[in-house]
Amino acid sequence: MNAHDYGISRNTLKWLQSLDLSHPLKNLRRDLANGFMVAQLLSRYFPTELQLHSFDNSPSSAAKADNWQQIKKFLKKQGINIPATLLEGT
Repeated sequence: MNAHDYGISRNTLKWLQSLDLSHPLKNLRRDLANGFMVAQLLSRYFPTELQLHSFDNSPSSAAKADNWQQIKKFLKKQGINIPATLLEGT
């Protein structure tokens, strides 16, 4: 995966790769689309606040919607404001 291809910095790509996620990131848009990898990333930094077992690593639209709903709720609870357009653009 090339950082330039995804519009992210090389440092961001190295950071993502250093997290030792359950699956290697190969296609950033596809790999993050259902929200599971985002939840896994957040659980690294909030291990007691976010329960990863509540998320589904399925390509179904129902799993995607549920995962992103949980992520939005979690971010709001943490006081982390991310524009809805960014979250819904996945």
